[in-house]
Amino acid sequence: MKRILVSGAAGSLGRQICKYLTGRPGCQILGLDHSEHGLYQLQNYFSQRRQRSPIAIELMQAGSAACLGMLRRFAPDQIIHAAAYKHVPVLEQNPYAALQNNFFQTYRFWQYAARLDIPRFLLVSTDKAACPGNALGVSKRLAELVLLLAAQKRSPPSTAIIRLCNVASSRGSVLPLWRRQIAARKPLTITHPDMERYFISPSQAAAAIIRGARSAGHGEILMPHYGPSIRLQDLALQTIRAAGLRPEVDIPLQVVGLRPGERLREPWLGPGETLCPPRKHGLPRVTYASLREWTPWISRAMHIVRAGDEDAARSLVADFCAAQARMNVSYHPPVSACIG
Repeated sequence: MKRILVSGAAGSLGRQICKYLTGRPGCQILGLDHSEHGLYQLQNYFSQRRQRSPIAIELMQAGSAACLGMLRRFAPDQIIHAAAYKHVPVLEQNPYAALQNNFFQTYRFWQYAARLDIPRFLLVSTDKAACPGNALGVSKRLAELVLLLAAQKRSPPSTAIIRLCNVASSRGSVLPLWRRQIAARKPLTITHPDMERYFISPSQAAAAIIRGARSAGHGEILMPHYGPSIRLQDLALQTIRAAGLRPEVDIPLQVVGLRPGERLREPWLGPGETLCPPRKHGLPRVTYASLREWTPWISRAMHIVRAGDEDAARSLVADFCAAQARMNVSYHPPVSACIG
């Protein structure tokens, strides 16, 4: 029986991954999270449903010192690391927390897996890491880089990354907010009429992650094919009509402006990256140039987190975003590469 550990299991995406895994036989799942209430809800959810694979829970932060003993006890065959801070405006105000949790703790978690020769480690990343423009993107990009560089020196674990776009209806998605506004007959708030985003459903996201966990090669970055981007204003109008209401008659739109860290579009690819067709039964792969030039950024981020320097964390985020912007990365990959 395959033993799979899912970090961030109490989050909307982690919970969906656990649902996907428990619906199939032949697995033993451990859901890891530092949210007591979240794990309580997760436990209640699964206690009321039949499962084809058993699930246990563990109250612990991924990458904490206690993780090493937990990994020894559970001895997973696969780690799916979905735990992360993900709210862009919150992390813009707290860049040190973004680096400490998304970058530093991720690397420590990987180090524990490497020390115990755990076979496979999959990091769930974000399209905001491709060419970061905010603290979330920088922290996740640095996590990608430190794992890819470390993976060049050793295996196991066989290490891979999957980048996801916005997961519709997740806790941080705009859709639950809009539904609450519609229920209260309040205006739907949008940041900008021309803002576009790529969306993937929770079930599609979980299926892509499991597929990636099974098929990814060592040192690979995977990226599911998202389909066309969607203008948020168009999505808002669709949401109003789906509720049986009339836009601008029953429910108006209110433009509130871009929040800190937001931009109109998110690039698919970073500097030196190209999108390649998937291998058999796999997902599209992102190929990348040499990683050596990123080593000073990783060293700087490590020093900042260990020193607990919040001002330096803010400066690093600004410097990293500026360095990426100077590279003039295009927003879209070649259409011929969008296979998956």
